[in-house]
Amino acid sequence: MSFVSWLTADNQKSIPNHFSKRKTFKVYMLLPEGKDPIEEELYSGHGDFGTVNAFDWLAENNLHKVPKCP
Repeated sequence: MSFVSWLTADNQKSIPNHFSKRKTFKVYMLLPEGKDPIEEELYSGHGDFGTVNAFDWLAENNLHKVPKCP
């Protein structure tokens, strides 16, 4: 199994997962259009922020932008 790594938007700091030896810290998944950010206290390394999976969120919120096949 592998981990997904992210950088913070403000200072490009690597977000450690709770399995690493590095100290963890609270992070937020920022959302567009003024939506409230999603808080994550202890990142697992699997793309989950709060109760939201970042990859699922991206797919669901961009599905309408995918062109249909002829």
